[in-house]
Amino acid sequence: MAEPAALQAIFIRSQMALQKFGSLSATIISKSMSPIIEKGDQIEVKPITEALQRFDIILFKGERELICHYVWHVNQVMNQGDQDLVTTRGIPSRRDDYPVHRKDILGVVVSHRLNLWWKMRLLWANR
Repeated sequence: MAEPAALQAIFIRSQMALQKFGSLSATIISKSMSPIIEKGDQIEVKPITEALQRFDIILFKGERELICHYVWHVNQVMNQGDQDLVTTRGIPSRRDDYPVHRKDILGVVVSHRLNLWWKMRLLWANR
């Protein structure tokens, strides 16, 4: 876990790398997306080019670390795309994470996806 200033520096460097190279890789340090993404797995992240949808997996700036979770809900602010709030969750959790501002989302994970079976399972568990 990084201190807030160090995390901000990591976030900015990661944004610059995404802009320059079009993608970046990161290593997962927790089991919050297991079994889709396991601790130690490498993920590939690309910039967001389309509106986020439920079940997209994103990498975003948390309070003390970069977090990889799936999108549960997008609260759109009319004509204020960078003000949108995105609610995420980890796989084993039935609780929402704290909402994330669009500006704090680094990108979308393209190396891993939730398949239809997992989407249905998560919807069923959260009904």
